[in-house]
Amino acid sequence: MLIFQLVSEAIDLPLQIENCEPYWRNRSQYEITFTTTWEDVTPPEAVFRTLAAADTLAWEWNVRCPVEWEDGLFEFGGQSVKTKLANLLWIGFELEKEVSQKQMIQEGTVYETKIP
Repeated sequence: MLIFQLVSEAIDLPLQIENCEPYWRNRSQYEITFTTTWEDVTPPEAVFRTLAAADTLAWEWNVRCPVEWEDGLFEFGGQSVKTKLANLLWIGFELEKEVSQKQMIQEGTVYETKIP
């Protein structure tokens, strides 16, 4: 879980591990899902913060355009395999707005190789 520590330090955000298990396709890799929550952040500010954090982790990203639905729900996401951190094979993020709690929840997943 060294890569999780490096990701947290690189984006300078407190992250909470939601799940960590060997990747089903290759048991020498781990899939780590993590979240961070922002209170009282507007969708444009959350997108900017997310992209700024993403830039520290990968050279190129495939990003889905941010969408705000009529019911107030918001979503935005991206993924990359051109990572800047050693042993980080793939990274993705999802950004959603919890309307009932007025929070932005960012969830990310990373795949890392076992370090001997």
